Amino acid sequence: MRNLRGPIGLSLIIVAGVVLAGCSGSSSGSDQPSAPAVAATGALGGTPASATASAAPSPNVTKKVTEAQFQTPSKNIGCALTAEIARCDIVKKDWTPPPKPDCELDWGFGIFVEKGAKASFTCTGDSVIGAGEVLAYGQSLRAGDFVCDSTSSSMRCSNVTSGHGFALSVQSYDIF
Repeated sequence: MRNLRGPIGLSLIIVAGVVLAGCSGSSSGSDQPSAPAVAATGALGGTPASATASAAPSPNVTKKVTEAQFQTPSKNIGCALTAEIARCDIVKKDWTPPPKPDCELDWGFGIFVEKGAKASFTCTGDSVIGAGEVLAYGQSLRAGDFVCDSTSSSMRCSNVTSGHGFALSVQSYDIF
């Protein structure tokens, strides 16, 4: 199979994921959004994540990217970032997500925020856990209006224009 990297490949994967998620949903008309599918192929777009190579804390540096997949130094949180969406999934958590809506896929293991919308829990059949390089604590990535900040206490992603976003950690989540 051909490797689909870059903005066009990611767009095709997101569109395919949305179409497939729409086909597998129930017919009861849930208003709960499904997170677009994201390929778990490591750092995307051939953009090296040189600012992400070390897990040691360092001064906050925001690296601009077109798209990226990355994980926290603990590898408990994995994320995908483009100019259209920020999504993070979590493995170990001490909190419970809100009640599962009409969602036939996996619920409550991730949160996403996309352009023009508030953040929401994912209803997906895929995961971005383990994808990409480590985003060291104190480092940030930015794609378009979306920024993800890796700190020792959480991963925080937001749309800097709308102010919508989320924070994820073992202890808690926050949707804003």
